Amino acid sequence: MRLSGLVFVCVIIIKSILFKPVHTYNILGVFPFMGKSHFYVFEAYAKELSRRGHNVTVLSYFPQKQPLKNYHDIDLGKDNKYFEFRHPIKVSFFHILVSFTILQPVVGPYTCRMILEDDEVQNLLRSGQKFDLVVMEQFNVDCPLVIAYKLGAPVIAMTSGVLLPWHYSRYGVPYNPSYVSYDIFKGGTKPTFLERIARTLTYHYMNFMQSVCSTSEDRVISDFFKDVPPIEELRRQVKLLLLYQNFVVSGSQLLPSNVIEVGGFHVGIPKKLPKDLKAFIEESANGVIYVSFGTILNGSSMQRYVYDAILGALKKLPYRIVWKWEKEIEGNPDNVYRGKWMPQNDILAHPKVVAFFSHCGQLGTTEAVHHGVPILGMPILADQFANAAIIEEQRLGVHVDINKVTKEMLLEKFNTILEPSFRAHVKELSKMWRDRPVTALNTAVHWTEFVARYPNATFRSPIAEIPMYQYLCLDGKSHYIVHRIYLQELVRRGHNVTIISHFPETNPPQNHHDVSLAGSIKILEDDMPLVRNYRTVISIATFLTESGRENCEVMLANKNVQDLMRRKPKFDVAVVEQFNSDCGLGLAHVLGAPVVGLTSHILMPWTYNRFGIPYHPAYVSFHFLEGGTKPTLYQRIERVLFDYYFKTRYYMAQKRDQQSLAKYFDDIPPLEDLAKEIKLLLLYQNFVLTGSQLFPANVIEIGGYHVSEAKPLTGELLEFVEEAEHGVIYISFGSVIKSSTMPEDKLQALLGAISELPQRFIWKWESKTMLLDKNKLYLADWLPQVDILGHPKTLAFLSHGGMGGTTEAIHFGVPVVAVPVFGDQPSNAAAIEESGLGVQLQIYELTKDKIVGAFKKVLDPGFRANVKEVSKAWSDRPMKPLDTAVYWTEYVARHPNITYKPAAVNTPLYQYIYLDIVIVFASTLLVLFLFTKTCLTLACKKSKVVKQKNKKDKAKSKRS
Repeated sequence: MRLSGLVFVCVIIIKSILFKPVHTYNILGVFPFMGKSHFYVFEAYAKELSRRGHNVTVLSYFPQKQPLKNYHDIDLGKDNKYFEFRHPIKVSFFHILVSFTILQPVVGPYTCRMILEDDEVQNLLRSGQKFDLVVMEQFNVDCPLVIAYKLGAPVIAMTSGVLLPWHYSRYGVPYNPSYVSYDIFKGGTKPTFLERIARTLTYHYMNFMQSVCSTSEDRVISDFFKDVPPIEELRRQVKLLLLYQNFVVSGSQLLPSNVIEVGGFHVGIPKKLPKDLKAFIEESANGVIYVSFGTILNGSSMQRYVYDAILGALKKLPYRIVWKWEKEIEGNPDNVYRGKWMPQNDILAHPKVVAFFSHCGQLGTTEAVHHGVPILGMPILADQFANAAIIEEQRLGVHVDINKVTKEMLLEKFNTILEPSFRAHVKELSKMWRDRPVTALNTAVHWTEFVARYPNATFRSPIAEIPMYQYLCLDGKSHYIVHRIYLQELVRRGHNVTIISHFPETNPPQNHHDVSLAGSIKILEDDMPLVRNYRTVISIATFLTESGRENCEVMLANKNVQDLMRRKPKFDVAVVEQFNSDCGLGLAHVLGAPVVGLTSHILMPWTYNRFGIPYHPAYVSFHFLEGGTKPTLYQRIERVLFDYYFKTRYYMAQKRDQQSLAKYFDDIPPLEDLAKEIKLLLLYQNFVLTGSQLFPANVIEIGGYHVSEAKPLTGELLEFVEEAEHGVIYISFGSVIKSSTMPEDKLQALLGAISELPQRFIWKWESKTMLLDKNKLYLADWLPQVDILGHPKTLAFLSHGGMGGTTEAIHFGVPVVAVPVFGDQPSNAAAIEESGLGVQLQIYELTKDKIVGAFKKVLDPGFRANVKEVSKAWSDRPMKPLDTAVYWTEYVARHPNITYKPAAVNTPLYQYIYLDIVIVFASTLLVLFLFTKTCLTLACKKSKVVKQKNKKDKAKSKRS
């Protein structure tokens, strides 16, 4: 009887795990481009959505041959109206420009009309069917946005390749010709001066042509609908972009939070090769080279000298060749296997395939990288040039110019990529490509479902060997509260962790090693006054730089640290806090360990440059000032001045740290140079709160991992909360600010507001002075903040806007009234208000009426419901933030010799700000102006001489 009961329980548990109900959505996919290579990507994504139970309708030219469950086709090519684009194998800048010129304003509106005229599309629009989401290809036509608008559904955009020129401004991605690869040009992230000029001109030309295309599409749309906003307006409503690339290949780029890299998910599990092809490959003594120029390029158009060079080189190589080629190969060489179609992924996955000769299309490149096959690229059109440049920069392969190709050149290039060390490097990069916290397909699906769950939210940008770890922590206890959770998780997972900090553990595990600085410096706790003005902002810079210098000197003089540095144990990673000193980077350099940066807050002003992150005062919050992402003119001026001031003070302090290090160690490179070599930064924030920002791939948002589960309250505090008929409001200004230093008038205003509201209040208050009746106000110098915020009777949180408390509030869905004092609090307070988590009040605004008004606003049921929604979005991630932080730490340990920083970091300032290009354009205009002026002057003089001569001739004729 007991056994049967146990079996019954097990069955119930298994069912609950395996058959857990999942919310499914109606999703419409619109993929209007007629190229099959694009649809390979979208098809894999749509099939996965349907496999997970979502009801997927797909508008495309490529319907499924066999019906699939939950997958419904609307065939745009049923009347054979589409064409398969076939491009000649030749490269001409003029030809490329003309191709794009036709592709945008001609093919775009033509495709738009074809879609809107389709009977099934019209029936769909008339049916009133509800869609939770529309997924739309981002390529050469935006007309499908009108379908989403008419259906009333949010939109996700998706690419099958890199960004096109007209996508950058659309998603707030900065385009700089000095270091950003350009879709149709050579040069990669290191273009020549002439290439930068060409990029600048064509970038603006392409965007102009896109605006022409948009106008044409608007005219087409007006033939069908009269109540639709312009395409330009509809574009701004796109929630996020799934970008089919990955930084391992494309390099680290500056992307806002709503542009998500998902490259690689179309690569399937290799299938068995056809018998004859399999035998040809496996019987090769030295291996096989695979040759293919994709599905779009027309092989028969290849120029004779190119064909002869390729064939001549392939005949000379001691490898067998598998060649996707439409024509018969002259001489039928024994070492060549030809076919009009090839199972490319299955071939590249075979261990005997040693190289891939390709046009560098995105899909083939992705498959080669996935399987670790070196590439010899010969780009022909579109993104192939950018892909080829990046392939060479990342040492995934090499490339040749088709206009200069010779047999000897090809043989030289093949010998380069077939060299054992080169192939080993490619295999290592392939491991990195596949080494992701969440698979590309799961990432794409997660963010698709995310938008369906939160359709009204705005995500748009405002413009294994066990490794050992070292961690450098400074003296702020609020910082260490965050970092300690991360370090303990590394220890829990079995890593051998050595920590230099002021907060050693009392009973550390065996694999936890403290290098204690305790007692060497005063700890910041309940120390800062609750006042705010320009003087306090200026004093923060002094405090930060002086405390950073003191920390550096104390750490270097510590006998435990000196003993560690003398022993020089091997560390696989050094985790160094990015706050007010770079002294720890010097220690990491001496120990020879790659560095992971870590914060417990948003970016400091001096960290932007080292990670290649653009700072713009018009829309990027400034750490120490008000205004958020919508500053006034006065606030923008403030930001420019204080940004310069803070950076100057920091760089001066950095020089002093350099001198301190020089007393103990020889040949420490400049600390700013070491800062630029930090592998990646674990940034303690999340875009749901702080907004979508421009970060390169090596800046990872991990905000929220320190928040633990709320425990039950106990004793008098539990009784006080449970007996609160109208709920409680929690007040705390954190562990550094001393609440009892609040100015008397502000204190009385707050007490007056507390007395007027029906709720009970809990206040972290350091003094023993009783402020109000203990049945109304509960005071204590320490409070279990997480447990209070996690209690269902806690209705609001009056806070200084510290990142720790703000994170806890958003985690539990508690509205915040933020009163920022110093540090990152003004920026956090602005983010609290902009994200919908709460409202902000400046200290100088604290009156009873304003405080009451703020509380009434955040206590409104509609406001609180919206905060709960924001909280759900905050928690809804493909991977938990602590797992994310640990994963990327281990990632650096696994791949220590790879550079992750964006090209912008090493771009000279004059190129970064377009100075040389502006000078060329300005000089050209000046020369044209002077030339025109000279010509006009000479013409006027000549005209004047002629007139005078005519006048004299007339006078002579009269006298005669």
